[in-house]
Amino acid sequence: MKLNDLKERSVGYPAVPVTLQFSMPDFNPVDIFNALKGTNDPGFLLTGKPKETEDGYTLIGLGPTHTYTYRDHILTEEEADGHTLISKTDLKPILETVLAENKTPKLPDMPPFTGGLVGYFSYDYAKYATTALREDVADPMVLDDADLLLIKRVIAFNHRKKIVTLSQIVATDKLDDEYEAVMAQLTDLKETLLASTPKQLPDFRLTKPFHFHFSLEEFTEKVADTEKHIVDGDIFQLILSNPQQAEMSGSLLGVAPTLFKTSPSPYQSTFTTATSKRWVRRLKH
Repeated sequence: MKLNDLKERSVGYPAVPVTLQFSMPDFNPVDIFNALKGTNDPGFLLTGKPKETEDGYTLIGLGPTHTYTYRDHILTEEEADGHTLISKTDLKPILETVLAENKTPKLPDMPPFTGGLVGYFSYDYAKYATTALREDVADPMVLDDADLLLIKRVIAFNHRKKIVTLSQIVATDKLDDEYEAVMAQLTDLKETLLASTPKQLPDFRLTKPFHFHFSLEEFTEKVADTEKHIVDGDIFQLILSNPQQAEMSGSLLGVAPTLFKTSPSPYQSTFTTATSKRWVRRLKH
């Protein structure tokens, strides 16, 4: 979209996505992500197997500017330059401020995501919304209550139309000054994608085999206990799981094509970013 059109549509918004679109029929999400990963640029890959009746998008987030990790009321905010701020605070008002500062207009013929916050909220995050839940529950996997990236540059691929949309979020009050430079950067990224060739995926191997967290006897007892609580009226539903765990080395990206092929779900993702060692440890290694 041209500068004047963006200026018209960005009135009343603090930010706006500058975009560039082009055709790329042979777009391979894992190969593209792997090619860019060596530059320490990607933050996430969200892909999948969309329905034939839907456009379906692969989204690759580049160069996270901030990471937000929240656990037991403690927020760790890390910037791209490595500066870290740790504080005891409520997360909701922080995220509301971030979202308000990066709110963008909806532009025609654009992907559903052109930049912003991406990540996850755990089930345990519900404890901040109600006093009815205990906060001292067991946490054997030591997972954060929330882990988010602030992404301002995105590669979006429309699976049906075979169209790539490159976008970068720019502050509205800096649009005049930065538009040409951002378009030049997106053009360079376009040339990089079109010239990219498949690289060898990183190594991955299991060092210890998968094993269930609970034995069959333990899990059977938990199912029976759950049924009793439902019959007694204490609860109406419980999602009970018995996760498998293993020790591994290398990168999960190396086994991603196999996982995506054997489990062709509409949404598949992997994360890796140089700005947050927590994401790398949990999701890459």
